[in-house]
Amino acid sequence: MALTQDFRTFGLVRLIQLNCTEKKTGRLSIRSQDKQGCIYFENGEITHAQFGNIIGRDAVFRVLLLTEGEFTMEEGVASTLRTNQIPCAELLLEGIRLLEESHAPRGHAHQRLIADLMKIPGVLGGLIALKDGSLLHQTGTPEPERLAALVVFTALRAQSMGVRQAWGNFEKITLLLGSQRMVILDRDPDFVGLLMDPGANDARIDRSIERALKNYSMERL
Repeated sequence: MALTQDFRTFGLVRLIQLNCTEKKTGRLSIRSQDKQGCIYFENGEITHAQFGNIIGRDAVFRVLLLTEGEFTMEEGVASTLRTNQIPCAELLLEGIRLLEESHAPRGHAHQRLIADLMKIPGVLGGLIALKDGSLLHQTGTPEPERLAALVVFTALRAQSMGVRQAWGNFEKITLLLGSQRMVILDRDPDFVGLLMDPGANDARIDRSIERALKNYSMERL
């Protein structure tokens, strides 16, 4: 069964990561403006990739930089071509690094987002992490490295379940951490984790958080 999605509703980083971790075999076909490409997976490893006249790992990196278009994932389709020998996890980490650099200067954007979120009544702490678990920025979170790893692990598990059950991508996950709550939000290629006051007004906070995230997304364009 083929899965077709728009880049804006389901990020390519997320899909490639899921195919790797779940050891999928299949073909990812990409269409963006007037260009087409494909990435083939075999038991969770990328065996062949092409985008326009670019092949191999450079094609994967070029695809990760795309911001608009659509893709189709067909499971069980393999390629006889071998244009990549780099392990999927290593390839994806390098691709995420290049993606981060393409949004430079993003360090200031990360700091501004967390600063804006911390101004919202009911938000006790916040962090931003890459999907490899790397902590980008945090304020007010105890054991931030551990929390970043927990945020990423939980979010990737939720994404994996959403793909398997055809539920689509999650908007928000809430974890109970003792007397506090951790809210996890996906802002591809980052995850945002917020420690919340359990007595806070969720409806009012959600509107304020959405405004801050919208400004963050605009700043990254």
